Amino acid sequence: MDGSRWLNIRGWVQNAGDGSSYTVKTETIDGKQVKVLVSAGGAGNWVDAVYYQSKDMAQQNADKKFDDLNYQ
Repeated sequence: MDGSRWLNIRGWVQNAGDGSSYTVKTETIDGKQVKVLVSAGGAGNWVDAVYYQSKDMAQQNADKKFDDLNYQ
């Protein structure tokens, strides 16, 4: 999906929903290429969280939205 390989996880007896999906993407932050972990779910694989490599980086980019991710 969207040029990335996603890992989709579903519950053992899940009978509805699309589970949770994860991928690692390279994003540009302050002019540097940084790998981030993306968590998404739902039929549209909507992003619900982006995980950064450090607490400082996460705090600095708390409200950032990347153009190549599908937010709800």
